[in-house]
Amino acid sequence: MKHILTGIVLALQFFSALPIRKAFEMNARSATVMYGAIPLIGLGIGALQAIFLTVNDTYFTLSPLFTAILLVVLHFVATGGLHMDGVIDTGDAYFSYRDQKKRLEILDDPRIGAFGAMTLVLFVLLKVGVLYELLLRGLPLLYVILVPFIARQAVILVFITTKPSKETGIASYFKKTVNERTLLWIVISYFIGILAIVMILQNWLLLVLYGALLAFTGLYRSWVKRNFGGVSGDLLGAIFEWGELILWFVLLCIL
Repeated sequence: MKHILTGIVLALQFFSALPIRKAFEMNARSATVMYGAIPLIGLGIGALQAIFLTVNDTYFTLSPLFTAILLVVLHFVATGGLHMDGVIDTGDAYFSYRDQKKRLEILDDPRIGAFGAMTLVLFVLLKVGVLYELLLRGLPLLYVILVPFIARQAVILVFITTKPSKETGIASYFKKTVNERTLLWIVISYFIGILAIVMILQNWLLLVLYGALLAFTGLYRSWVKRNFGGVSGDLLGAIFEWGELILWFVLLCIL
């Protein structure tokens, strides 16, 4: 039980902006739980966004555009903008059109290049635009809560099915530490939970989102293997943001 609680706290420490300063023991069990809890962090962020939308509709009724902007800001605040670093570095590395070795070097470079800045602007504009259109169509709170939860499962799936791009780094460290079979069963349990919601609410669109998630996971996995030789911390960080944006796009095409 102790390693489960430690793993959840580590997930909050690593993947949210909560100011948890205490150091916790990192071992195979707690690291596995930490990765397995990533979708739960998404669930919490989704619930926070749903609360914001409820309060806005009840007391403020801000315009859909400004509401979409605030949703993006709220997401950045909740995560500390941590995963956007992966989006920026990935954009810098990929659009450099250099060889694989040089791309990996660019990923490790803490400086932001022109391509990274352009990728950031493009991402933010796309996310604000998609959320704006969804709000105009009456975005149900169920999806506000569950899309971040479903999207973050792509991080686990890519992580356990893709080798690290290099022998050093955070992805390589955790790859050697976590129990990948346990992580797979955690993802399966999440799917069973969503399937139960589908059956209770008769909402088959959630299964469409899961199908989109699996398609995105497969395509992203092939892309990182082809362009980077494997996955890294930055490439995993990019999945947090692009995976969620893809699911919002899918939802926009259906609603």
